[in-house]
Amino acid sequence: MTVGGQSGTPGRHATTPGASGGHGGAGKSATAVAGAADDAASAYGGYGGRGGDGAAGAPGQNGGNSGNGGNGGSATASHIIRSTAATLTGSASASGGEGGRFGQPGEGGAGASYGTLGTAGDGGSAQALVDIAGTGTISGTATAKGGSSDSGYSGQAGKATATTTIDGGNTGVVLARANAVGGSGTPAGGDAASAITASGHSLDLAATATGGSGFAGNGGTATGAIRATAGSGGIKAKLSLHGGTSYGAEHGTDVVSRNAFAAQTTGALALTLEGTAGGYGAVQHPGHGGNADLALLLDDQAATSVTSTVRATGGYGGNLYHNFGGVDGVAGNGGQARADLQVRAKAPVTLNAAATGGKGGGGSIGVAGIGGLAVASVIGHADGSAEASSTATATGGAGGGISSEGRHGGTGGEALARAAAHSGTGTARAISTTIGGEGGTGGASARSGDGGVARAINSVAGSTAGNLVLQQVAQGGAGGRNSYAGGTGGQGGNAVSRLAMIDSAAARIDARLEARGGAGGYSAAGVSGNGGGAEAVLELTSRKAGAAITANVYADGGTASRQTGGNYGDAVARSTVSALGSVRNTAVVDARRADLHAPYGNGNATAFARSESTMDIETRAYARTTIMAGTVAQARAESVSTGAHGLAIAEGRGGNVDVAAIAQGTGAIRNYAVASGTGLTGTIQATSITSADGVRVETTVSTPVYHEHSIEVRATAGILDTMQWHGNGNASTASYRPFNPALFDRAPTVGAAFAQTDLVGAGSMSLTGINAVTPGLYHQVTTARFNFDTTAAGDLTLGLFNFYPYGAAFEELELTVSNHGVEILTYTFDSLAAASAFFHDNVLSLGTFGAGGQDIFISADVVYGAEYGHTNFDYALGADNLAPVPEPGTWAMLLLGLSVVVIKRRRRA
Repeated sequence: MTVGGQSGTPGRHATTPGASGGHGGAGKSATAVAGAADDAASAYGGYGGRGGDGAAGAPGQNGGNSGNGGNGGSATASHIIRSTAATLTGSASASGGEGGRFGQPGEGGAGASYGTLGTAGDGGSAQALVDIAGTGTISGTATAKGGSSDSGYSGQAGKATATTTIDGGNTGVVLARANAVGGSGTPAGGDAASAITASGHSLDLAATATGGSGFAGNGGTATGAIRATAGSGGIKAKLSLHGGTSYGAEHGTDVVSRNAFAAQTTGALALTLEGTAGGYGAVQHPGHGGNADLALLLDDQAATSVTSTVRATGGYGGNLYHNFGGVDGVAGNGGQARADLQVRAKAPVTLNAAATGGKGGGGSIGVAGIGGLAVASVIGHADGSAEASSTATATGGAGGGISSEGRHGGTGGEALARAAAHSGTGTARAISTTIGGEGGTGGASARSGDGGVARAINSVAGSTAGNLVLQQVAQGGAGGRNSYAGGTGGQGGNAVSRLAMIDSAAARIDARLEARGGAGGYSAAGVSGNGGGAEAVLELTSRKAGAAITANVYADGGTASRQTGGNYGDAVARSTVSALGSVRNTAVVDARRADLHAPYGNGNATAFARSESTMDIETRAYARTTIMAGTVAQARAESVSTGAHGLAIAEGRGGNVDVAAIAQGTGAIRNYAVASGTGLTGTIQATSITSADGVRVETTVSTPVYHEHSIEVRATAGILDTMQWHGNGNASTASYRPFNPALFDRAPTVGAAFAQTDLVGAGSMSLTGINAVTPGLYHQVTTARFNFDTTAAGDLTLGLFNFYPYGAAFEELELTVSNHGVEILTYTFDSLAAASAFFHDNVLSLGTFGAGGQDIFISADVVYGAEYGHTNFDYALGADNLAPVPEPGTWAMLLLGLSVVVIKRRRRA
């Protein structure tokens, strides 16, 4: 059924000099009511009639006034169905008539003025209603569009209301839509409202409201609501709100929604709320973009799962292209966006809150607007073993572009994202992403805008007795681009991501932090912007016994253009973990994100990771930047275990490299440290320390970095270890009283000597020289320290098993042994032949010592020349009257779950 209102009659044109034109007639209203036998209901309000033209005035007489336009007719469409048919479809469409245009004023006679301009007619309102009751498959759509007012001084826009109501009982499968669009008008746009009320077995619902544009005032508002009740088939519902564009108000139209849903189901529940604030489009005295403020709070006790999304977008600021009164103006700022989502349920919850600030206004003169603030917050609670997942994403609005010489593009907007997830024993996952807005573009010789700063400080939280997953990301905004000669690119925004937390309940924690500096703005022929800095810092403490911890911290400096002046941003990653369970802790820094070699400046990289636990630990730190003079890469990894194994790995790459890996454990059979690096200068060092019940073993390897060579050093320290020999690379391995029945098979002389004394420990030292740039200055040092107790005075013995040289070997080798810092012996070799003979199956007496604590330090310092060489030797340390080894059951058996055979040979009488 279609009903159309008749258009209004046009106003008469005046013919008498100075007479006014007649007013246009109003359009007729239209009402369409359809029932079950009809396919649809459609109503169209009649258009308002055009106003008549005023007549020209006689000499000295003003022209006649123009006639007003007639109002558009309203439209009402209703489709009402009551039926038990298996399939029901309802549709109602209503369009308000457009207001009539005003007439033309008459021209004044000689010496007189034009007549007064009339007003345009109002747009007609529109109402669409679908009302269906049934039990089968039901679909209904209501669409309403308010009539627009023609461009005039006071024509009001038509409002639009769309309502869909469907009662599907307990069995209905329902699809419902409601769409409302307000008319455009002067001064204000028409409001729009949409609503859905539905019940049934399963529901698929979507409502949209869009406010009309206001040509001399505010855009129309947008409101909506959804009420739904469903059985086990579940509910899927979406509400979209869009504020109208404003052309003459102080700011764009706000969109505000609070708890627009009332939904209940025993099945799956999925709700989406999205809103976009109105922008501002005037060129004179531009206003700010409208704000979007959306919130959804839900407490559900019946659904089998809850999935919900809230998405808010701020309006764009007004542009400025002309100055008025000779004074440059200011373009409008982007509107703010806020998305707030809080849900508590017995079932699993998956939540997402997203906010995007509006873009700042720009122009060819004046001052560009800044991007709008964005705030996203989400909190999810799931009872019992149900999982809770919360994700918040906030993106600052882009700054406005500018093309005025000497001006500055708008700065990107700031952002704040917070996410929290809570569960009884299920997985709790909280993810927050904070992104600074992009800087505004620049034209001519203008400077482009800087990227927005991104700060994420304790932006994620959660609680559970199960698995806790936390991810926090901060991304600095990119600097604005400039494609014109003489222009300057914007600076990339800095990014800071910091999280400090203490947890006493979670059985497992996976924490990930990221900070990425914004890219520097590109400049075609001027100076490019620098990349933003990045800092990611994690401080995590777990007080739950046996809880497994995985921590990953990443920092990337912002990239820079290849044009003149751009530098990559510095980056820092720090991760500190303390736990009572196993730990995997990694800090990664990349301050280059490009080829290893580049003809432009680059940032510095600093990575630090430290782990403390009573169980196994693996700690890694990687710092990478471009290998060129002036860049610095610092990497340090520390593992400290008080009851198990420790592994520490550190890697650095840059101009100057400072790398250290330290693995320390108490009561462990072995700790392992690896340090590596590539650069022009610097130092790499690995240290391993193992101690238990008055015994301590420490090994170190230190080497310089030369001319882009990749170097790795390894240090291993153990107690009652199986003694794994290192035959290649740069390494120091040592164990107190190693478990190796075949230890002396390769050196019979040493074996015979140690049959008369106690074996304190054994080790291996391995050093490799590279093609050094400056011969004679490439020093590598390996050390081993043994701290132990003796019950009485006696002799110290050092057994040398073998010597494995390769290549050019060395220029000089110095072997030093000391006790308590007092040098016992020193041997220096500059001949490969002499060293080979000395280190092969040789026994050295280190003299007599007193009873008590001993501190034996063994050092090998090798100087390499310009050619490649490798040196390796194995050794054993013996002492009379060694204090008894603690029974394996006191600590080793608990750690290893195996028996240990102790090599112990007493001096013969």
